[in-house]
Amino acid sequence: MEVGLWEGITKFLSNFSFEKVATFITSNWDSFWNFNWNISDSDIDRNIQNIAGQFITTTAGFLGNMAGKLVCGVLPVAGLAFLNKAGRYACSIKQGA
Repeated sequence: MEVGLWEGITKFLSNFSFEKVATFITSNWDSFWNFNWNISDSDIDRNIQNIAGQFITTTAGFLGNMAGKLVCGVLPVAGLAFLNKAGRYACSIKQGA
């Protein structure tokens, strides 16, 4: 569905308000004021590498925790419940299931 230029302008103007613009400016004023407008390309590359490294570290930590919980928590309990039918039955009776 193609929207014409006039329809796009009227849709933008119907959602426009000075309150939204003022709220955006005031909520982001510190970012605008402290932004480094003269950053070099090497600094940009360094920032991107730092962000990527933080993402990889966070993701690896999350996956490691999930693997540890799976290997050391869920699988042993499931294995014991499968192998020890009397223990599983006793636990289910104790818990009221």
